[in-house]
Amino acid sequence: MRVRDPNPGETRCQEIQQWLDSRPARPESFVILDDIDLDMLAAFQVKTDAEAGLLDEHVETAVPILGEA
Repeated sequence: MRVRDPNPGETRCQEIQQWLDSRPARPESFVILDDIDLDMLAAFQVKTDAEAGLLDEHVETAVPILGEA
């Protein structure tokens, strides 16, 4: 039986941060598309909806975060 994570947003943020920290050079820009609230990385997140998935409006929001607007 799998135990439910009591704070999935914090866990996901930690996983993403660990991945970023493991890179030889930090990416110049990145965006996180996720349906979980990622408070610690909110400036880089475009929150999607688990039911609707990725929509054009999410892409329109993500592009400026990447600095390519």
